[in-house]
Amino acid sequence: MSYLTLSITSALFLLLYWPLFPSLVSEWVNFPDYSHGVLILPLSLYFLWRKRGEIKNTAVTPCAAGVFIIIAGLMLYILGKLGFQLFLQYCSMLLVLFGLVYAQLGKQLAAKAAFPIAYLIFMIPLPQIVYSAIAFPLRMLSTKLTYLLLKLVGIKAMAQGNIIGLTTCKLDVATPCSGLRSMIVFTAGSVAIGYLYQKKLSSRVILVAAGLALAVFMNTLRLFVTAFIAELYKLPKIPMRVHDQAGIVAVVAGFGVLFWLSDLLAKKR
Repeated sequence: MSYLTLSITSALFLLLYWPLFPSLVSEWVNFPDYSHGVLILPLSLYFLWRKRGEIKNTAVTPCAAGVFIIIAGLMLYILGKLGFQLFLQYCSMLLVLFGLVYAQLGKQLAAKAAFPIAYLIFMIPLPQIVYSAIAFPLRMLSTKLTYLLLKLVGIKAMAQGNIIGLTTCKLDVATPCSGLRSMIVFTAGSVAIGYLYQKKLSSRVILVAAGLALAVFMNTLRLFVTAFIAELYKLPKIPMRVHDQAGIVAVVAGFGVLFWLSDLLAKKR
């Protein structure tokens, strides 16, 4: 594989997909649910950097089979373009990238790059229809769990739909409070932690499952703390700073639990 060919294909790849980057970055910057996206690419590059020794010692053996992956990715891009679906175009970018590595560098190097490339899926915003379909049941679940916790500690509350009525104010469990953002962040985090610190597939699966459970638990705990403070101080309206600060504490605490669990699994191994 000549550097000229590699340079030309890289330039064509950037030429095709560069128009997608402004909209992708805009999602990260303007929508809090996807602000974690700015961390995904550096993490993916770090995963590759950790394998630099293996990559250096692996022979470059171009494989024509990678062309079929590239064609599949380009077809997905056309489909996304025709249907005005950015999600499909973003996924096409990852598929074509993997196909280029497979075709130009070979099967062995593609295998080493597979996870870092696949991990980039976490930087892609979900289609709105999918986001709403997942967020709605999570909103209902978070509302019910928060209501049960409030009743458990003796706080008078009433739940109706996604709204929890307190004595002086109401807690509206809106879409941003569904916990879907936490679920994406904890899933991405647990996958990264598992990849870096666990060798067994079963341990990685346990970490991801724990991440999903933590997302629901921590979001419920955040809503409970917010409602508890509002009821304790008889607030007529819940300040956003209380809501946001509780969210930050929940994320930090959740990742602390994930690292503790990872260390526990490593010791058992």
